[in-house]
Amino acid sequence: MNTATAATAANTDHTLRLERRFRAAPDRVFRALTDPAILKTWWGPPGFTTPRAELDVRPGGAYAIDMQAPSGNNLRIRGTFREVVAPSRLVYTWAWQDGGYAGVATLVALDFVADGTVTLLRGDPRVDDVGRHGRRSRQGLERLPRPTRGPGRGRPGMSDVIVFGSDLSPFVRTARLTFVEKGVPHQLEAAALADPAYRARHPYARMPAMEHGRVRLFETAAIARYANEGFDGPPLQPTDAVGRARMTQWISAYNAYMAVVFGQRLVIERFAPRIFDRPTNEAVIRDNLPDLDRALKVLNGSLADLPYLAGPNASLADLHVAPMLRYVGMPPEGQQRRPARPALGRWLETVLARPSFAATMPKFGS
Repeated sequence: MNTATAATAANTDHTLRLERRFRAAPDRVFRALTDPAILKTWWGPPGFTTPRAELDVRPGGAYAIDMQAPSGNNLRIRGTFREVVAPSRLVYTWAWQDGGYAGVATLVALDFVADGTVTLLRGDPRVDDVGRHGRRSRQGLERLPRPTRGPGRGRPGMSDVIVFGSDLSPFVRTARLTFVEKGVPHQLEAAALADPAYRARHPYARMPAMEHGRVRLFETAAIARYANEGFDGPPLQPTDAVGRARMTQWISAYNAYMAVVFGQRLVIERFAPRIFDRPTNEAVIRDNLPDLDRALKVLNGSLADLPYLAGPNASLADLHVAPMLRYVGMPPEGQQRRPARPALGRWLETVLARPSFAATMPKFGS
């Protein structure tokens, strides 16, 4: 009996059970683990890449996976498929080729169980060092795609999305809203703008930034578009050209003009004592009031004939503007102007009532 076999036989009672749920049918999750092109987009712990993934997915077929750590070190995994029952079961051996665990064989059994619209992946790896294998397995499963589209569509799987920024930022909230509206799980990770690591994600040191597997983006509009077009779920843009043009118009106007008028010169200035520990510059707010009135009037006029900014349904335009408008209603200048703009008030109440806004509520309140 060779060393690897002995190690496995001596430790067959060391069993680690892992479970993971996915909003996808079993065949799509199965494909994410057996299609080399898909597997390369997510395999390995965070920060690792997978330059090689060769799989002969059949009983007796071999596979070879090479991972590269952020340090540049290569880690090689080799094994053989024991059972292949698509799309419900995979059993294969696992053996590291490098380091202190080289040659130690692990038997991994995975079951893909449909549970309504959810697939439950059950892992049952047996290994001599359960703690180490469990840590690595969980790290890998955290990146396992929850695919919502078939292969060949040019999109990565639905591994966990990470949005970087503060939950207080209306721009971060817009990015998060798009993922919630699409039914895509995401994590919010705090970001310090002065941190060199964050500046590597956003070269202009603003919020938000996003990571999804190997996809990295910055700027709210780009992230929102990626969320809308990269995943299945309710569409967040109109189907007609006029509606899409209106949506783009409001996103552009908000980013170019309104965000400064609403945010920098009103909300941030009014709450400067809490944010920056300095007095409010009343002159900045006073000089900004004509621009504030004009921006609110334009929005109110557009919403007089439409339930949403781009048409009959909510779109990315509404998700861009509403988080900031919620803040505008907090200082007295915003409260005083709301009664004169009933269409804008009705729209804001409707948008803020969507479940996605409750799911992304800042810690201090909505």
